[in-house]
Amino acid sequence: MRIAICYSQSDYSNELKKIIYRYAVKMKLEWVVECYLSVEEMLRAGKKYNIVFLEYGFTDRSRLRTARKIKALNPFCSMVLIGSDGVFAGDVFDISPEGYLTRLVSEEQVYKILSEYFIKKGSKYPLLIKSRGDTFCLNTSEIVYLEANNKRCIVHLEEDEIDCNKTMAKVYDDLPKRLFLKIHRAFVINSQYIDKFNNDSVILKNGERLYISRNYHKSFKEDYISLINDLSFR
Repeated sequence: MRIAICYSQSDYSNELKKIIYRYAVKMKLEWVVECYLSVEEMLRAGKKYNIVFLEYGFTDRSRLRTARKIKALNPFCSMVLIGSDGVFAGDVFDISPEGYLTRLVSEEQVYKILSEYFIKKGSKYPLLIKSRGDTFCLNTSEIVYLEANNKRCIVHLEEDEIDCNKTMAKVYDDLPKRLFLKIHRAFVINSQYIDKFNNDSVILKNGERLYISRNYHKSFKEDYISLINDLSFR
C-alpha cells in the first residue's frame, strides 16, 4: 500500500512518516510512505496513493479544490486532513475524509486512524485468480481460506470455490499477511472469518472446522491474539 504526506514543513512530515512505519512494522504490513512539500508536487510525480495525509486550513479553499481533484483522479484514495486546531470547514465532507490530525502530531491519534482504515479497507485488495482458461477478479476480503491441492490451490469463498492454477504458497504471497494466517501446511485462513478456536481446530463463521497442525498452533495463536490486541487502537 502507498501513502503520501503533503505538508509544507518537512520536520512534521518526517515525524509522521516514522509513526506510520512503526505502525506498519507492528501490524506486519508492507507500506510505502512518500513525503511532498505540496499537493502540486505529488500530482507532478504522477503516482496513485491509497491514503493521502493533506495539510488543510479552515479557509484553505485552494487545497480543498486540490483534494477534490485527487479524489476525481483516484476515487479509491482516502484522505486524512491535517489542521492547526482540528477544526475544519463543513464543506470538507464531500471528500469523505478518513480522519483528522492536528499539527501536534500524536502517535495515538495516527494509530487510531490507521487502525480504523485497516479494519475497513486493509483486507480489500484486488486479486486475479486464474482457473483453467478463466480469470476471476476477486477482492481478498472475499476469500475465506486457501486449501493446498498438490501443485494447485482451492480458493474457498463464502458460497463458492475456485480451483486455482497456482500453488497455495504463490497465492498466499499475494495476500495481506497480517490478516491471512497459516494453520496447517494445507490451509491458510482469513482471520476475519474466525468464529472461535481451540487446541486442535478453528471454527469459521460459516460453521466449517479446519484443523490446526501441531507445527503451526503456537504461531497461529500468537499472531491472531496479537492482531486482535493491535486493532484495539480504535
